[in-house]
Amino acid sequence: MNPRAFYETVKAMRAAQLKAASCKSEYWNRETARLESVIDGEIERVEEILRQKEEPRQKVGRVIDALNARDFGLEKVSGKP
Repeated sequence: MNPRAFYETVKAMRAAQLKAASCKSEYWNRETARLESVIDGEIERVEEILRQKEEPRQKVGRVIDALNARDFGLEKVSGKP
């Protein structure tokens, strides 16, 4: 899901929540639950992507620690400018 699609989904979810609060209809309750499920799935997907990107950095950090334990004198770099 790209940023625009995510925005549109969140916008639709909020509209459904507001409508459900005013109508209390079964349809709006189902629609709100459906949209919340979509958002929760997207959050999980992004967290997995971020976790996968972080794993190599953690591995490099462990290797640097192991080499420094043998007096290599390496510096850790954050990777951020």
